[in-house]
This record gives sequence, structure tokens and C-alpha cells, in this order.
Amino acid sequence: MLELATLGGARALGLEDEIGSIAPGKRADLVVLDLREPHLHPAIGDSVSLVVYAARASDVRDVFVDGRPVVLGHDLLTAPVEEIVREADRCAAELQRAVSPSGAP
Repeated sequence: MLELATLGGARALGLEDEIGSIAPGKRADLVVLDLREPHLHPAIGDSVSLVVYAARASDVRDVFVDGRPVVLGHDLLTAPVEEIVREADRCAAELQRAVSPSGAP
């Protein structure tokens, strides 16, 4: 499953020389997980399966996109979370108005 989501996806896009694995010269997107939570234990057997099937979004500690930090210590660095939530709510309300027959929510 992990290979399908990484190198397999890069191959499908014809980009396996640029992305899909951690290697010198490749563009690096990397996620660091905090594996200390109870739902990730017992940590025996296949650690990749554990991450694929049991990890949650809240386990993401750090995210690097193209080698640059985007999330560090669970904190988003690229935009204020409040602004993102406000804009998401505004877009959802606009979409609701657009699809509602009477224009009312």
C-alpha cells in the first residue's frame, strides 16, 4: 500500500525520476508521525501496515513539501488556521446557496 501511494503513484504519472522516494536530487515531500499514541500499539509486526491502517491525521507532527517545512510540531506555518476555517465556511455557504433551489440554506 505504501509503495502504491509513493513510488507507484510517481510511476503512474511518469515522474519516478523526480518524486516517489526519498533520494538525492528528488523533490522531497515528507511526513513525520508521532507514534506514541495508544491506537498505534502494540507496535509489533509490520510498521508500514501499522501506519497505513491505524495512523490518524492527528498523528502528523511535521510536514515538509519540496523540502520546506509546512507543519512543525503540529503547527501549520503557511497560513493562520483561523483564516483557513473562516474561508472554508464562507466557500461552503456560497456553495450551499448555489445548489439550493430557493437560495436558502
